[in-house]
Amino acid sequence: MTPETSGRQIERPYTLDETRYQRFDERQTIFMRRFWDKDASFFEQEYRALAAARIAEGDPAYSRIDFARILASWTVHDCFGGAFSWKRLGQADTAMMQLGRHVVDDPGEMSVEVKKTARMFGADLVGICHVDERWIYSHDRSGDRIDIPSHCRTAIVMAIAMDREAVLTSPSYKSASATGVGYSKMAFAIASMAQFLRNLRYDAIPMGNDTALSIPLAVDAGLGQLGRNGLLVTQQFGPCVRLCKVFTDLPLASDAPRDFGVTSCQVV
Repeated sequence: MTPETSGRQIERPYTLDETRYQRFDERQTIFMRRFWDKDASFFEQEYRALAAARIAEGDPAYSRIDFARILASWTVHDCFGGAFSWKRLGQADTAMMQLGRHVVDDPGEMSVEVKKTARMFGADLVGICHVDERWIYSHDRSGDRIDIPSHCRTAIVMAIAMDREAVLTSPSYKSASATGVGYSKMAFAIASMAQFLRNLRYDAIPMGNDTALSIPLAVDAGLGQLGRNGLLVTQQFGPCVRLCKVFTDLPLASDAPRDFGVTSCQVV
């Protein structure tokens, strides 16, 4: 398989102190802490709560039109909860079910087909890796322990490129719209990929930021390197991507981490 990133293949681009490391609790992520951490300066603060006052100031970076775009950009992500379902969406197609489970004779060839499918569904980068259990969150946002079925041990990791010019206007509303578009594209990509796998009669668990750490999975899948900014740095788009993944039991060939030389920062 052709990797998404050039450079040399490496075995393990990180070290872990196994005596200290433990699976991370999703409730401790920045996305969840704003709902419960009263000691955090951002507790219950978001752009919606401040919108009216900010728009009234007349700053062109925070216009009424751009605010409408933000809310619209999140539509697919926020209104299509089925994107994150661990079960099949809708009724199974009768003709497809009659075909039975697709037999995979060559995991490498199947991986090529999966990547082709991911790109068709909107992924700009896609890689495959074994699911390292250490990257799975210990508990979900509700406090329930996360247990991934033991047979779903392959991750299809996808990166969605964001509008770089819009992101460079951060913290404007325009940049926030680029974020929303990225998340809505993520929801479409993982929902469609999961249904594709289910149509082949395999299990699929689609995820956005939830359930498991996206960045180490993306590193393991060869999509990029870990930057000192704590983000995945891709060779094609830098850190300007949104990550999503689907766990499955479909037999696939894994990619490998790669080193393409992220050693310095050049802000442009």
